[in-house]
Amino acid sequence: MSALAAKADVVITVGAVVSLYPALRKIKTPLVLDLYIPLMLEELQRTRAQSLAEQSLFFDGLRRDLATQILAADFILCASEKQRDYWLE
Repeated sequence: MSALAAKADVVITVGAVVSLYPALRKIKTPLVLDLYIPLMLEELQRTRAQSLAEQSLFFDGLRRDLATQILAADFILCASEKQRDYWLE
């Protein structure tokens, strides 16, 4: 993945790919993340039947992954100004 990314002018991907391929965090090629789908909000609905302790453990990991992805990005795409506000808070 790193070799392909290094040959590209820009890499555009969803955030999860950065977690799957950590070498993407170190490439010199500009990295653009598509955070159009707010995964954390979707997961709130999906995990609603789990205990609060289970949800908390899951979301701690998800939050760490998301922070790592965002820190690696040179640019971030989102759906709207409202979603941009969500990501900036």
